[in-house]
Amino acid sequence: MPAISKGRKEMYVTPDRLTSIDLRSFKSDTEVTNSGHARSFAETWEFIKPMLSKIPITRIYDASPIDFLNIPVWQAVTPLAKDLTVHGGKGATKDAAKLSAAMEAVERTSAETLPSWRIVRGSFRELASSGAVDPMRFNLPVDTSYRDDAPFSWTGAYDLISKDYFLVPTDLVINPTMEGIVPRIETNGLASGNTYSEATLHALCELIERDAEAKEDFYTAHHDPAFSPRRPIKNIDIDTITVARSLIDRLREEGLDLRVQDVTSEIQVPTFRALILDHHFFGREGALTVFPGMGCELDPARAVIRAITEACQSHSAFSTGAREAFDGVLHEDRPAVWKRLRSLYDKPGVMPFPQAESGSSADNILANLCTVVNRLRAAGIDQCLVSEVTREDLGIPVVRVIVPGLAFPFGVSSRTPTLRMLESVI
Repeated sequence: MPAISKGRKEMYVTPDRLTSIDLRSFKSDTEVTNSGHARSFAETWEFIKPMLSKIPITRIYDASPIDFLNIPVWQAVTPLAKDLTVHGGKGATKDAAKLSAAMEAVERTSAETLPSWRIVRGSFRELASSGAVDPMRFNLPVDTSYRDDAPFSWTGAYDLISKDYFLVPTDLVINPTMEGIVPRIETNGLASGNTYSEATLHALCELIERDAEAKEDFYTAHHDPAFSPRRPIKNIDIDTITVARSLIDRLREEGLDLRVQDVTSEIQVPTFRALILDHHFFGREGALTVFPGMGCELDPARAVIRAITEACQSHSAFSTGAREAFDGVLHEDRPAVWKRLRSLYDKPGVMPFPQAESGSSADNILANLCTVVNRLRAAGIDQCLVSEVTREDLGIPVVRVIVPGLAFPFGVSSRTPTLRMLESVI
């Protein structure tokens, strides 16, 4: 714990002493896999394998045979976890899906707590002059426990835009939360990786992906936009997607329909929503059940592969019945959203799949991270805060990225709408 001097009205701390991340933490890693990792899947598995019993992961297994799709989906079990105890993994190959499940277990269990030296207590009023970010910038839920004069726990974060250090509420970094600033489970912006550059890029793409999805769904919920010329549905012609053909063909063989929607926002990082339409799902024969997946990457090909494999994961995870929460399985519970999605379901795709812009994506992870941060800044975002939650006994890089102004999934998260969401319907 850093030394703290407390005056009559203010506390003075140095945020850089509450985090071990700085500019030097982000190495210039070269991509060695098609999906953008700094190590091969085999090398990463050998790196994390000795730590699995410490998490602990008691079982990791191939869940794909349980579902008739038989597309790579693995699950990892962490019975002592404070939050989710069954973690899902997806990928284009068996090795990728197995590692994905294990790394989800790593990131969620790593985020359960912070060491005491990373935490300081005080109110926002007391810590504002020491670099505390106003929590209200994060669009807190209406039932938040936050008050600017109430003492809470804070930790350090490094801002990739200003290259400076700040204090952020611990509740926005750990999961599950402890003090009610965010009363419910949230893992948006939480990611693990072989390096901090890799983990941060994955976390940031998740935030941008969910912000884009939230803006699309928020617009839908407040308009009658099935054929809105202002925000048309960008339904991709599946036959123009040259990547992931084996996955697409497999879905067709099983009588399932696939829709892919381009929901890329003004941040201009390609983002897609994939929807598997199943009229014969177990117990719902004759009714339409929709399994969604999202993907966001600088390279559109990678983004759409992530979206399709995540939709497949949704289908298989729901089939196994092994996961405590089934995020995103869509039924007819929100009429406005359903109406817009029906127009997506019923109409064949007409838009060609977008090609990658020349030079938009490099084979260097740090260069891609810098590109994404620059696009955030160009879209009017002024902070991109990174706080590490790496467990000292594991040493596997895990981060929580927090970006004021980016929205959480609308209709799923309890966060209040962001200004950008409100502007989208004006």
